[in-house]
Amino acid sequence: MKEKLKQMGYKMQQSMIGRYGIDALYKALLVIYLILVVTGSALARVSRPVYTVLWVLSLAVLIYAIFRSFSRNIAAREGCSSKVQDKEP
Repeated sequence: MKEKLKQMGYKMQQSMIGRYGIDALYKALLVIYLILVVTGSALARVSRPVYTVLWVLSLAVLIYAIFRSFSRNIAAREGCSSKVQDKEP
């Protein structure tokens, strides 16, 4: 069983070669995603349409974050990431 898990881990590492991976913007997007999910869950009983909108927004943020991390277009991702980092105080 341990050998199978090691083999799966190795295959995951090999699949990430040449991809952009995780950066500060990815982490910020995950924080935004979590805030939207928690807020939506808290408002689910109060207002169903607000919950639905927050759920859709959180799903869009999560998909974008995953897309960025698996992207092979490293130059475009670095450009976007540098724009965000330049705006930080």
